[in-house]
Amino acid sequence: MKIHLSIGLMMLIVFCVVLSACSANSTNQTSSPGATSASTSASTSRVLPTTTHGLGPIAYAITAGLDGNLWFTEADENKICKISPSTGEITEYNIPTADARPWGITVGPDGNLWFTETDGNIIGKISPSTGEITEYPVHTATAGPIGITAGPDGNLWFTEAFANKIGEISPTNGSVTEYNIPTVNARPYDGITAGTDGHLWFTEPQGNKIAKISVSTGEITEYEVPTANAGPYGIAAGPDGNLWFTELNSNKISKLSPATSEITEYALPTDNVGPYGIAAGPDGNLWFTESTQNKIGYISPATGEPTEFSILTAASSPYAITEGPDGNLWFTQSTQNKIGKISPTNGSVTEYSLAASTTTTTENQQLIEVLSVFGPVQPFNPGGPMVEITLRNVAAEPVIALTAVFTELGPHKFTFDFAVTPETPLVSYQTISAKLILINGAFENNFPYHLTIKGTLQNGKTFTYTTQQEIMEPPDQ
Repeated sequence: MKIHLSIGLMMLIVFCVVLSACSANSTNQTSSPGATSASTSASTSRVLPTTTHGLGPIAYAITAGLDGNLWFTEADENKICKISPSTGEITEYNIPTADARPWGITVGPDGNLWFTETDGNIIGKISPSTGEITEYPVHTATAGPIGITAGPDGNLWFTEAFANKIGEISPTNGSVTEYNIPTVNARPYDGITAGTDGHLWFTEPQGNKIAKISVSTGEITEYEVPTANAGPYGIAAGPDGNLWFTELNSNKISKLSPATSEITEYALPTDNVGPYGIAAGPDGNLWFTESTQNKIGYISPATGEPTEFSILTAASSPYAITEGPDGNLWFTQSTQNKIGKISPTNGSVTEYSLAASTTTTTENQQLIEVLSVFGPVQPFNPGGPMVEITLRNVAAEPVIALTAVFTELGPHKFTFDFAVTPETPLVSYQTISAKLILINGAFENNFPYHLTIKGTLQNGKTFTYTTQQEIMEPPDQ
């Protein structure tokens, strides 16, 4: 059963999403640049060990810069970061707009790193030499820019998940043009890439389609994925000229021929791996992340045979992946706050931890057990369905503060506040539940989402525990 809810950015606040009439042509809406910029004064550097658990930052998209570093986004920390492939040194840059939630990132034809600010509704760029960040507003309000890539026309192209559009921005003057997607509520997410045929190709997870857009006319053509409700997400151009994409729900890696429009699907050997990000590797294979089974895999474009490798850290939810300048594949580990790399030669994995920006003193250990996540709970409330989370304290001492942040594999966040205080603590092995009306957002039953639990023990120590959970239908419904 799928829970259909209106899409938005913040819990319990209704945003008006401007949806244009379905058309394959440009809306001819161009925003004035209105650029703002910030200097590098807020940057920090550090060298982090590969054996400790990172807490706090959550890394999502990653790409290789022309400066020889890997650049990635920290959504919850509101930062753009780079990591040196030779030393593992990580440098962070604060984004000027507060709570912008940076998501996608790519290198532009101008040598800058361009990124999306999903909650800020902004396209940003950062200079790799100075760290200066410049921001450009997207024309449509609450458009939800997520994925971004460089086009063959010299512009940057990005997805607008909430507005159901594809946008382009000029690196010369920051002007933005938007194009309506024909399928209603297609929800284009991370997946957008330049094809070898001169088009931009993108995925429609909710529309269950692969689409291309002409950089010269803005015309959009869509192709239905053979497997129903496959959930196409990541997409990359392969060395064979085909477009390769992940099917998150159907557990497949697939390819589309731009010449014939034929789609071929390949089932993965491990069940329910949640394939998400995908990238072409230096070895001629397509490398992808398995978000729910903690693996990195590759598929041969010649034979369609997949191979899988386990990651060192358990339950790390590998997300995005890209080829690095050192010949390795680099990927983000979204629930363990690490950056990983894997050798295409022998499959060896190395991990780098991200430091916490908070005063958290415990490692990412499970002090709270998740008993259930149920929804929707009947009867329906006037504002929308209700989700209920039930937790149990498995720590040796009472918990005096407790929240849970529920995040879909997209930009939406919902915070559950539990009635836990120093006066009414959650003692050891006691259970507690919290309910929240999800006025905004889009979720499915029996599908894994990120759940981050934060709390404070009676001794003053704070903790963070991140896992993946599913919204399950209540047993009595």
